[in-house]
Amino acid sequence: MEAGPVQWENLDVSDVSTAATDVPIVIRKCIELFEAHEADVHSNAQGRNRPVVLGQVGIRCRFCAAVPPKERCKGAMYYPSRLVGLYQAAQNLANSHLVGMCPFVPADIRDQLVSLKDKKSAAGGGKTEWADRAHNVGVFEDDHGLRFAERLDSFRTQLRGVGHH
Repeated sequence: MEAGPVQWENLDVSDVSTAATDVPIVIRKCIELFEAHEADVHSNAQGRNRPVVLGQVGIRCRFCAAVPPKERCKGAMYYPSRLVGLYQAAQNLANSHLVGMCPFVPADIRDQLVSLKDKKSAAGGGKTEWADRAHNVGVFEDDHGLRFAERLDSFRTQLRGVGHH
């Protein structure tokens, strides 16, 4: 059994009150954190200077997540090397992939993103807040980029039935 991705929209209940009008909140509802698997390692990830490694955490469009990595439209997934890089990666994904390229984004969501695109928002929008949200669900930095915390990895290993214990 494989562990599923972490949905950003579930990370902070304070998002509920402004969900329809806050740009970062709308973007978080469209993306997910995930661990790179074999197919991801062998695909060409956007803007990579270093190769993607197995288990590395990235963000991707949740609407085309089921499409094989090599068949996704440009900009569908990013692998920032630092927690503070999540914010910019999400902005890049939203401004190109979600707004214009992905055929799987529902029309109402795309329209909402387009209408909010130039709107500036203070709530939930900074690099630090995005980094804190990821850290709070167990994402940390190592020599290969972002990873889910060991406690999550060991839990997932047990679920898969391939434990090292």
